[in-house]
Amino acid sequence: VDQSKPYTITGAPRVANGKVVIGNGGAELGVRGYVTAYDAETGDKVWRFYTVPNPKKEPDGDASDDALHDIANATWGDEGAWVTDGGGGTPWDSIVYDDVNNDFLIGVGNGSPWNRTFRDPSGGDNLFLSSIVAVDADTGKYKWHFQTTPGDNWD
Repeated sequence: VDQSKPYTITGAPRVANGKVVIGNGGAELGVRGYVTAYDAETGDKVWRFYTVPNPKKEPDGDASDDALHDIANATWGDEGAWVTDGGGGTPWDSIVYDDVNNDFLIGVGNGSPWNRTFRDPSGGDNLFLSSIVAVDADTGKYKWHFQTTPGDNWD
């Protein structure tokens, strides 16, 4: 967890497939959501999946880069509080391991700030907020998502 920002960890980790997987918290404080997998034996970071783009809409060098570039970036505008505050989308303690498909399913929370008009006045869907996102358990690469509330405007 980046100690220079108001990140927190409020959920329990999931341990599966040789990995310890945990998401960050703190969306109410204006941070950017992500899930990180660590090797269960060594503690080394294996992959990270960001749930929303970075404000510059540039690659982070993480597992989420392709999904953010190909899918999510177009659903966020270039103005609003998300540009300085991160956009939210922290996991809400609902990470599940699917051993049949070798996926981690991530329950992604609301945006930050929760009011869409302030967060991103463009009116886009703001992927992957308020979504279930499936990522490959070995690589963290995006597989699929279902957004329950496009452009989520609630907390």
